[in-house]
Amino acid sequence: MKQPVDIDLSDEAAARKSTRALAAIGEDMTQPYVQRACDWLLSRQQENGGWGESCASYDNNTYTGTASTPSQTAWALLALHAAGLAQHVAYEQGVRFLLERQQLDGTWDEPQFTGTGFPKVFYLRYHLYRHYFPRLALGRTQTALTPAASISGPVQMNATFEEIVAAHRRSNET
Repeated sequence: MKQPVDIDLSDEAAARKSTRALAAIGEDMTQPYVQRACDWLLSRQQENGGWGESCASYDNNTYTGTASTPSQTAWALLALHAAGLAQHVAYEQGVRFLLERQQLDGTWDEPQFTGTGFPKVFYLRYHLYRHYFPRLALGRTQTALTPAASISGPVQMNATFEEIVAAHRRSNET
């Protein structure tokens, strides 16, 4: 028998990770605690469409926002996607944040330290996170909007959000 799950949403990382983990094990994503995690994430979205949390959150055990980052925005998008919220306006805004900041070579700049080694002592910058997680989130977005079986014609990997949505609409019209 499953035990009730209660999630302490003291930081953005916990909400993101727990939502994706619950989806991966087949948890019912309509449960109130999942909805609370999603609501919490949505309430932390910044005006530019991205998400960002400072390493100071680890120092004081409370959420401390900072400038949006590509990796943290991607993590939020992956959590919302896992919860079935890929059609939510906040999700679209997050995707736009990533697309608008993508460099010509397909990468993203992220000067912030987003990982903690030892709180108040040293912090980490995972150099590949800024590339890997945004690509993963955009790939999941493209897959969600344009399932391979229903696409009429190819969608390029560097397609804009508008091109992906247009391809999805075209495939639904035929």
